[in-house]
Amino acid sequence: MTYSFGLFIAFGVLSLLLFAGVLLRRAFPIFQKWMIPACILGGILGFIFINSGLTSLETSSFEEITYHVFNLSYMSLVLTPFKKGGGKNKSIIRGGLWMALISSLILSVQALTGALSYGLTNMIGLTKQAPVWLGFLATHGFTQGTGQALAVGNSWEAFGIQNAPNVGLFYASVGFLMALFIGVPYANWAKKHNKTVIPEKSVKTGILKGLYSSDNQISAGMQTTHSDNIDTLSYHLAILGICYFLTYFLAFFLSNHVLASSGALKVLPFSLFFLPGMFVCLFVKQVLKLLKLDHTIDPGIQSRITGFCVDYLMVASMTSISFSLLLPYLSGILVTVLAIGAVTFFLIRFIAEKLPELSVERFLCQFGCCMGNTASGLLLLRQVDPDYETPCAMELVIFNIIFVLTGIIYLVAPAAPKFGITTWSLILIGNGVIMAVLLWLFGFLKSEQKKEV
Repeated sequence: MTYSFGLFIAFGVLSLLLFAGVLLRRAFPIFQKWMIPACILGGILGFIFINSGLTSLETSSFEEITYHVFNLSYMSLVLTPFKKGGGKNKSIIRGGLWMALISSLILSVQALTGALSYGLTNMIGLTKQAPVWLGFLATHGFTQGTGQALAVGNSWEAFGIQNAPNVGLFYASVGFLMALFIGVPYANWAKKHNKTVIPEKSVKTGILKGLYSSDNQISAGMQTTHSDNIDTLSYHLAILGICYFLTYFLAFFLSNHVLASSGALKVLPFSLFFLPGMFVCLFVKQVLKLLKLDHTIDPGIQSRITGFCVDYLMVASMTSISFSLLLPYLSGILVTVLAIGAVTFFLIRFIAEKLPELSVERFLCQFGCCMGNTASGLLLLRQVDPDYETPCAMELVIFNIIFVLTGIIYLVAPAAPKFGITTWSLILIGNGVIMAVLLWLFGFLKSEQKKEV
């Protein structure tokens, strides 16, 4: 019998890259100062390795891993139990709503900025008629991260937008780095000028180096099953595996029956696999509750599974990028990246400064999310709130739930080329106007007197 090791070799390479990232973070103070995660350092090494010509490994293997761990990370997040916060729930929900509206507004702003950037570089001859759609794609890399950039990119490639997945992954990777290199100095400036709620604290060596000492380790979660029956980690993975299994059949049904005659749209259930997956996870959670087994899902263990997926997602996505495919569009990409970074920073900062409380903390959360993902938002928040004493971390959870509604435009994004550039631009403008109006109606655009938390 012949065994296939292709996927496991790719997994082994990613594991080596992650471990190399851990060693680099531990050894070099510059990486500690900027709090760069091991997955990003490993991803940079992977990008160099895969484009060096020293390996025969194909980027397709890493793209496949990126696709699946992205879906699993979202589904695992939905399975994680949510603990109610008592009397602060109203404030937390309002904070989460602000974040969701901001993120949905930025989604439109970034897409239009990217399209204008490509139009400009085409007009002045920096690029040779690069598709403007690659500019629209930028927001799915920045605001929605690697997995969505790959999903939308694959869908747009089916409409004839060549190399869209590769460009999308590049946006997502560069966005995460920009979140750190812009967000961390801003956080330091805010602390220096006493603009943060939590007084500045010395950052522990364990956090800087990214490793706990032998006498300062913490629990990863609680065991909810007896080991002579099934290991707790196996149980949690089994529940997630069941959800993924059921989602496949749901996506297959939607693709081959509901959308069978819709042409290119029939790929949407698999391009947006995480979306039906989220609803399947909600259904499974209700089934567990009916069976009186909901207590067997431990937040700590489930969070570790989510963290595992996110780490491999980041390193795999950066290793999937082929630099040679980026070269024809490099000028447009660089102009787009710089323009979006500036617009995102100043727009979110302008709106955040109108908040009566936690303006710096909420700005850092959303700037991180809109340039990378929820993980980068938490990373920037930790610069000013290292022990998560403010409600902002919980607001990020609420934000991800509300964004399913406010960010509904991303549901049709995979089919955007079918609408055409003009129609899609008008849709984006309309979405931006709606989000701005909602921000005003909920009182988020009114300058209020700052108050203490």
